[in-house]
Amino acid sequence: MRGATYAWKWTDVVMAVATVAIAVLGYFQYQDLKRGGDDTHILATSALLSTRAWISVVGTGFGYTIDGPHASGRIIIENTGTTPASNIHLWRCSQVRDTEPPVGDVPPSDNPDCVADNIGTIGKNATVTFNGFDQTQITPKGLPASSRDDGAHFYFWGRIVYDIYTKDRSHFSNFCLLNAGDQLAPCLHGNDAN
Repeated sequence: MRGATYAWKWTDVVMAVATVAIAVLGYFQYQDLKRGGDDTHILATSALLSTRAWISVVGTGFGYTIDGPHASGRIIIENTGTTPASNIHLWRCSQVRDTEPPVGDVPPSDNPDCVADNIGTIGKNATVTFNGFDQTQITPKGLPASSRDDGAHFYFWGRIVYDIYTKDRSHFSNFCLLNAGDQLAPCLHGNDAN
């Protein structure tokens, strides 16, 4: 049988072409299913994000206390989501400083300018107001009027931790604000949430 050659039959050619066509079609179907799965995941994540609680700082104010004067600030937090947020814990600090504070770390318990609050539950569109002032130093009414100006500023910063329904994990909102006119403006760093 030396030197024997195989003669292709037309059925062999058809089977080979059909096999390649099925493999190519299977590959494209797999890619389409994979894209569809990715799209489904994106839609599910988007649906979850649009139907959960979101705790955010929605309003601010800045001024001075009458009896000091001490630099003073106010934040208003709101549940801007569509379901209640529960088990809400907030710590916040307020202080006149030369540099931005570290946000995200729990402050030392012996810091008189830091306060911790257990809030409980906030429903959809509900707001809660918190005030803070620098208790450790008297501040003349001369802090820079713009957040971009050099020098010491009044900083109001903290972290809000809360649960959503369904409780998958705890969520947080970090905030860092500094005086700018009669309001508080965002710091360069420290404002994030999940």
